[in-house]
Amino acid sequence: MDYTVNLPANLEIKIDTCNFKSITSSFLFALKGLFEQYIMQILLHNFEVLYQNGELAKMLSVQSVSRKTTNCLTKFKTLFGEIWVPQIKIRVVDFDGKKRQMSITRILLGVGPKQQIPDFMKEIIAWIAAVATYRVGHKIIGVLTNFKCSVMSVWRAVQWSAPKIKL
Repeated sequence: MDYTVNLPANLEIKIDTCNFKSITSSFLFALKGLFEQYIMQILLHNFEVLYQNGELAKMLSVQSVSRKTTNCLTKFKTLFGEIWVPQIKIRVVDFDGKKRQMSITRILLGVGPKQQIPDFMKEIIAWIAAVATYRVGHKIIGVLTNFKCSVMSVWRAVQWSAPKIKL
C-alpha cells in the first residue's frame, strides 16, 4: 500500500550554544514533533483504508467492525523520545454475535499489549547492552537518542531478545 505523507516542516529550534552536541540534540528534540505527526498520519490513513475495504474485520477475525473514537492518546517510546499517537477504538461483533470494544492502535503498529517500547527498539537496546554493562548501555542510549529508559528496561530488552538468538 503506497501512501505519500505531507508534513509541514516548520520547525522552531531553540539553541543555547553553538557547539555540535547542543545543535544535534536540539535538532533531534525538534524532530520528535514531526515524527509524531508522521506516525499519526500513517496510522490514521492505514486505519481508514483497512476499515473502508473490509480488511480490518478479516485481520481481526470478526464479523463486523464499526468505528468508535480516536480522541484518546497512547504513548510510545521511540528514538526521538516519547510520542503520543491516537488510540483508535472500535466496536466489533464476533461471529457468535458477541459485541465488544477494543483498541487497535498497537495492533496496527505491531506493538504488543501494554508495551510502550516497539520490538525494534528492544533489539537496539539489547545490542547496546550486549557490548557494555546495563548501566553503561543505559547511558549510551540516552546520549545517542532522545530515548529515556531505565536500567531495568535495558535488562528487560535483553531478556526479551535472548530467546531469539540462534547459536
